[in-house]
Parts: sequence; structure tokens; C-alpha cells
Amino acid sequence: MAPKEQNSQVIGQRIRGTDIVFYCSVFYMLFYMLFICKGEFVVVENMIVITNNPLAKEKLANEERVVEIIFIDETVMKVFEKVRDYVHKGHKLLTHPLMSSVKPNETPYRTVSITVKPDSSLDMQSLTIIEGAIATTNKFLKIGKTPNWTENVLNDFQVIDYDLIYHVLI
Repeated sequence: MAPKEQNSQVIGQRIRGTDIVFYCSVFYMLFYMLFICKGEFVVVENMIVITNNPLAKEKLANEERVVEIIFIDETVMKVFEKVRDYVHKGHKLLTHPLMSSVKPNETPYRTVSITVKPDSSLDMQSLTIIEGAIATTNKFLKIGKTPNWTENVLNDFQVIDYDLIYHVLI
């Protein structure tokens, strides 16, 4: 076997699907901080977490920066609509609602963090982002509904979603 072929096999063996999701989400968070936050250093502050992920609800309950967990025992769309309600009240997004490469019609779980204290005015950037996430989710749901995943796959999606939000906290 030629060295180039051997190297590509080794690389292929080391990269798993969860690794790709993690690296894509890290890239997106860096992109978000550099371009949307205009390179300003952003300190992760105390937050409200809105989720439909039972694992995130359980694990984040003991995180000191998580002031409140709003658990929505519904679809991803209902989570996004609740986030939008809070944005309309003056809260700002601290994480992007679509912060992974997992398509919105593939995963049944999403966790979004927002500011604890609302501002006196509506944050148009947060509103634009959450409205875009809702539109994107609607678009993908028209293409295909979220599959009826097995319990093992649902557990994997819970871990992926929790891992994404956890890395915001550390």
C-alpha cells in the first residue's frame, strides 16, 4: 500500500461523526465571535437555558452559570418559538440555535442559552438569528420530517446537543 493511501486510511479511522460535529461547531462559534461579535472578547455570563433535551436538563441543573432551565417537552420548533418569545421580551441569544452541522430535521433536540436579564429594547441581531433558525427548520421539515429514531440514536443526539452547550460553559 502506498504511503499516501495508508495515511488517508489512518485519518479516516480517527475521525468519527461526533468529532466532525464538534469541530464544525467549534469553527462556527469562532466564526460567530470573530465576525458577528466583531472580534470583541465575549465573556460567557450567567444564562437561561431553553431545551427539550432531558440530558441537558439533568446535567446543566448543577452548573453555576445556569440560572434557570426551561424544559420544553416538545419539538425543536417549540423550543425555538419559546426562545423567540424571550427575545421579544429583550433577552439576547448567547448561543446560536443551529450551532452544529446536524440538520434541524435530523435531530429532535436543541438547547439554546439566552441572557438572564432582558434589555429595555429588542436586540435585532438575536431576533434575526432566531427567526432565521425558525425559517431554516421549517424549510428542512418540509423536505422531510424528523425520523422515528431508535432509543440508542436518540441518546446519541442528546449527548451531541448537551456536548455543544457544555463546551460553551467551560
